[in-house]
Amino acid sequence: MRVCGSEERDDCKQAVIRHRRAGRGHAAGVRAGEAHAAAILDSALDAVITIDHEGRVLEFNVAAERTFGYSKQDVLGRE
Repeated sequence: MRVCGSEERDDCKQAVIRHRRAGRGHAAGVRAGEAHAAAILDSALDAVITIDHEGRVLEFNVAAERTFGYSKQDVLGRE
């Protein structure tokens, strides 16, 4: 069994700290992107419906609610 020296442990700690900080930055970027996409969908004048490869509704914007007469909660997850 190999025992690490204190310098190696410090290097490992710094690497873990950098990795965690980078992950937080990535997560914040993803959240910002999702918020941006939601703002675009909510402000679109045209009906926007997003479905997955199995035909389930993933997104249903306000214009789609007005156009089709269903609420977002009624159609999300349905085929």
